Amino acid sequence: MGIFRKGNPLRSIFSQKCPACQEGDFFVHSHGYRLKGMGDYHERCPKCQQRFSIEPGFYFGAAYVSYALNVALVVASCVAVYVLHPDPEPHHYVIALVSVILLLLPATFRLSRIIWATMFIPFGGEKKQMAKKKGESA
Repeated sequence: MGIFRKGNPLRSIFSQKCPACQEGDFFVHSHGYRLKGMGDYHERCPKCQQRFSIEPGFYFGAAYVSYALNVALVVASCVAVYVLHPDPEPHHYVIALVSVILLLLPATFRLSRIIWATMFIPFGGEKKQMAKKKGESA
């Protein structure tokens, strides 16, 4: 599969692995529906020792990603209700939206964090960034 080859950011997002090496686990628990510790992530990658929290408050930005994911879910749910019911009443939309958002909350929470981390941690990690800076200064 070419799209999930090593080095592609989609590989680390969908497998929830370290963005730098794509081998170590990003989250402490393998699935997000364990409500206690749902968003717990390793401080460093177990394989390559890449730091996952680049600065204090780094993951506050993941709220923007979560917002975008939830907007997409709301639009998809509204379209599904409209297509499945010939003349939907307002409560059909409310039931569908609340159900979908609550059922997928752990998944969107974890997905938003891994997407945010993948946006700022390049494949190769800190070592790659330092080598690039040394090359530019030389």
